[in-house]
Amino acid sequence: MPVHIPDTLRPKLLALRAKQLQQLYPDTVLVAQEVVILTQGFGPAIYLGLDGRVLIWHYMDDESLRVTENIADIAAGLVIGAKNYDLPELHDLLPPRPAGGVACRACGGRRWVQFGRRVGSDEPSWLVCWECRGLGWQDAEPGAAAGGGA
Repeated sequence: MPVHIPDTLRPKLLALRAKQLQQLYPDTVLVAQEVVILTQGFGPAIYLGLDGRVLIWHYMDDESLRVTENIADIAAGLVIGAKNYDLPELHDLLPPRPAGGVACRACGGRRWVQFGRRVGSDEPSWLVCWECRGLGWQDAEPGAAAGGGA
């Protein structure tokens, strides 16, 4: 289930890719594939292919790189990438709230949940919502996470 990348976003993704490739030690997946890094670090690395595929690599679990169709992984990657690279257009790639969906009960539709304070600062620390995984909505039934589990 690739996401549709609009023509207006493609130049920004190409510029981001060029910048990511300039790192002293560029990511091996970035070098080998036509992708941009959405997130890497804690948890899996998530990449957006210029063809709309979303790839996930659970490198800490010694799993192979693979295309994911899990909406929770896709949403989390897009929301983190939008924040990390100041690309709010990535939110437009998320599926819209379905007719029966409601604002996420955990984050109120904000996609992010405050989680304590940043180390050595009074600034809040934020995590992608663990309930909706960044979609901002859930199924109307209480306890039913939008898009399924991780």
